[in-house]
Amino acid sequence: MTARALLYCAGGGLGDSLVASVVARALHQKFDRVDALTLPGHRSTLERVPDVDEVLVDDGGDETRLAEDLQERGYVASVVTWATSRTARVPQLAKIPLRVGQARRLYSFRFTNRVTVRSELGDVTTPWAEILLDYARALGCDTDDSAPRFVSTAADGEEAQRVVRDVLDGREFMLLHPANAIATGRGFWPVQGWAALASALAERFGTLVALSGTKADEGIVHEILALTKDPAVRSVAGLTGIGGFGALAQRAKAFVGITTGPMHVAAAVGAPTVGIFPFQTDYPERWGRAARARPSCARPIRAVPGRRKRRVRLCLHREPRRRGHRRSRGGAHRLGTRAAMTRATIQLCTFNRARLLERVLDACFEQTVDSGAYEVVLVNDGSTDGTAEVIERARERATCSFAVVEQANSGLAKGRNAGIARASGERIIFIDDDVLPLPNFVEEHLRAHDRHPKAIVRGGAIDVQNFDDLPPAIWSLANYSGNFFWTTNVSLPLVTMRAIGGFDESFAEYGWEDIDVGLRLRAGGVKAVFHPAALVYHYKPRPRSGTSRRW
Repeated sequence: MTARALLYCAGGGLGDSLVASVVARALHQKFDRVDALTLPGHRSTLERVPDVDEVLVDDGGDETRLAEDLQERGYVASVVTWATSRTARVPQLAKIPLRVGQARRLYSFRFTNRVTVRSELGDVTTPWAEILLDYARALGCDTDDSAPRFVSTAADGEEAQRVVRDVLDGREFMLLHPANAIATGRGFWPVQGWAALASALAERFGTLVALSGTKADEGIVHEILALTKDPAVRSVAGLTGIGGFGALAQRAKAFVGITTGPMHVAAAVGAPTVGIFPFQTDYPERWGRAARARPSCARPIRAVPGRRKRRVRLCLHREPRRRGHRRSRGGAHRLGTRAAMTRATIQLCTFNRARLLERVLDACFEQTVDSGAYEVVLVNDGSTDGTAEVIERARERATCSFAVVEQANSGLAKGRNAGIARASGERIIFIDDDVLPLPNFVEEHLRAHDRHPKAIVRGGAIDVQNFDDLPPAIWSLANYSGNFFWTTNVSLPLVTMRAIGGFDESFAEYGWEDIDVGLRLRAGGVKAVFHPAALVYHYKPRPRSGTSRRW
């Protein structure tokens, strides 16, 4: 009987799934067949990975039907490399006996083998493919070769050859990839900088520079061409699929581009690859081949006095890279200017609660809404425990824009006001540092906001005595709070909060400042709605005998 395993890599970008494919190679040590379950847009990429036997698609539809299809295939093991509530639940519903996935998540109990990702422990240098292989190692599988593979078909080669012949005149060329998945949706993209880079590459290396991209990127590419007016810079955007692009990259003298799927593919086919890392939380050192040469990384470019500072890191490697278990990532860290207003800000303050804070921030980062739709703003109120270390680890794995405001110990009201000043979301959601939001937490606050755009939204809370033994996420009247404005879980329009002047900083004792805000909002005619679907777990340990709680 054939032993079958499933690699479930349905999240992140195309490069995330390509890097995850090394896990399939390792699983072949014990399993005769390893299939991949991925996103629709990643299918054609994984179909060109020889370590994967069959590619299945998770289109985000009915979980039960998907699980039934998987159960019929008879998988004995599954490995989830991009953990979400859905990707944790589906293998369990499919009754796959061995289920490997990420530890330290609200849904981690669904996995039989839980793996703590090394980056959560402060590791910022181990190549990401090696970190993902820890999932395979949980099943006793491994590989000495952690380089992802991408093999173009004969048809892909013919497609690439036509482009070389018809557009590039059969001449030597470099590929320059100036856009990523969010580029066309932004109001601004730094085409002047890309045009200058294209001309500089053509002059420095005496070769053609082919601007690559998808059909959707053609507008940006044409803007760059119009700015360069350089006959050595040409467009191949939209002329190939991902397979043809891989074949084209294999023929290129080098690839230069922003961190995106095509960069991963170019590295996987062996093209000398320069990745441009515009995200301050990235570690280019991580993306070199584990057993071979380490990448050569430039330092961040220093700002010229009088000009706006920009940080760009270049990394020469032959290995794909993956940002920390993220998804994308917050708009404030992307190349270019700020995007349109973020829809929501999660705001919390902390003081000497490092033990809880790490779990709380993880829950904030694991939200079902798009990572560009919200941000997290944390105010550290002069903590003296291990909070600083927790914050540094959180910066590395944040999946959305993550801002930290540091202040001397000044109390919660002043901390809240500092968070309000830093917030940019249309709606601000207040929580505390002892609260675990569910994955759909932001989504539900925004759903209520769409129905009641001017109202306060009061979410539900389930009191728990620890974060390691959580009850089912079902709110009941036993956890009801009648507070009009309770910052354990409440949201309102940011403009409304600013209009009343924020929190009264004369409240030195904990627990009165939010009551005061509620009274002022109610007096101003602001209505409140209760939306228990926006749910959190609230840490509330049993009081020790003979003690009283001090605020």
